[in-house]
Amino acid sequence: MSASIKDWLPGIATQLETLAATPAIAALNHSVWLFSVVQLFHLLSIAVLGGGVLLLNLRLLGFALPTVSPQEVERSTRPWMIASVAGTIITGLLMTLATTQSSLTSTAFLIKMIALLAAIGLSISVASQVKESAAPRSLPKVVAAVAAGMWLLAVAIFASADNLGAGVLLVTIAGFALFAAFVPSRRRVYLFGIGAVLFTGLGATFLLPPTEAGDVLTVQLSIGTVLAGLAFALFLWAGEGRDGKLLAIPLDRASALVSTLAWVTVAVAGRWIGFS
Repeated sequence: MSASIKDWLPGIATQLETLAATPAIAALNHSVWLFSVVQLFHLLSIAVLGGGVLLLNLRLLGFALPTVSPQEVERSTRPWMIASVAGTIITGLLMTLATTQSSLTSTAFLIKMIALLAAIGLSISVASQVKESAAPRSLPKVVAAVAAGMWLLAVAIFASADNLGAGVLLVTIAGFALFAAFVPSRRRVYLFGIGAVLFTGLGATFLLPPTEAGDVLTVQLSIGTVLAGLAFALFLWAGEGRDGKLLAIPLDRASALVSTLAWVTVAVAGRWIGFS
């Protein structure tokens, strides 16, 4: 499947192309050092934003800073998140305008944009849930639900796009690793088991012949491996509950998980932009 901003939103693409023809953007596009400066600040903004988000998410998932409260982590990272969100949007728009010919027709760029909006929305929702833990409002929940749907859309496009399906496996592997947060009493067993399933299943794809039939088998084996890993993860999660009841997953922890995966999707899609 081929999809791009130009295919999905031709009106917006036309407006962006018009803006890209202005003298200021033309100067940015033809200046190596100026474009490099914008790109540098774009990468720094994403790094700071992703770092702040990851720190709070890992705290909620129980992987980092166990002696620091989530509220304190959120309060400390809030100024950095606000500044980096603004920096990411401004520099990202400038870079898009400077590279409209390639960006607007790139499937990976479309995936990155959808995943980025989802990641920002989820990150804001997680921060709001932590900040207002005493009296949570419904708005953060709505934002989280909409953003999660956007992330799923980005993953679906990623999985069905030509030559980009391998990127979904990277997001899936990250998801399996983060799910260890929800099986605390069996974490070592889970990590060993899920590692064995993924290593065996995905490793076997390298032994298949490089033919059309082999490519089909590779896809089938990859899907089978992911499903086997999912079944194993759900089995151990079911065992975490008591009296036959499944262990409840708090909304803030679930949002933290999806938020982290959305940022992983942004990073992976950015890696694949040059190949779409």
